[in-house]
Amino acid sequence: MNDHPAPISIAAATAEDREQIYRIRHDVYARELGQHSANNDGTLTDSLDQENHYLVAKISGEVIGFVSITPPSAGRYSLEKYFQRDQVPVEFSNRLHEIRLLTVVDPHRNTDLFLLLAYAAYRWIEAHGGSHVCGMG
Repeated sequence: MNDHPAPISIAAATAEDREQIYRIRHDVYARELGQHSANNDGTLTDSLDQENHYLVAKISGEVIGFVSITPPSAGRYSLEKYFQRDQVPVEFSNRLHEIRLLTVVDPHRNTDLFLLLAYAAYRWIEAHGGSHVCGMG
């Protein structure tokens, strides 16, 4: 009998991972939280997905959490759906990245996975020349 929990891996998302991410987004943000309308496809995406980088947490190949990073090269950030740039107290520069959609699926929500994904996002941003981060809670 194995008493050790399965290891969690953190990596850049593949195209296959993104399909899982879009289904999880629909389950969490449409069905569970009601922030978006549910749809027949069972997936949730937006226009920033073409520019975003995703990091995924997996156990045995299954996505159990993810975080999205919008780089400055996208030219826009999701927070701009809600605020004008002059309303946000950060400098919009080529070193500003946005962390968004940090999501952990049940039953992993009451674990340190949230912190692990946040840390991974900050490290990714730093490794890619970022020095500033914005996001919405």
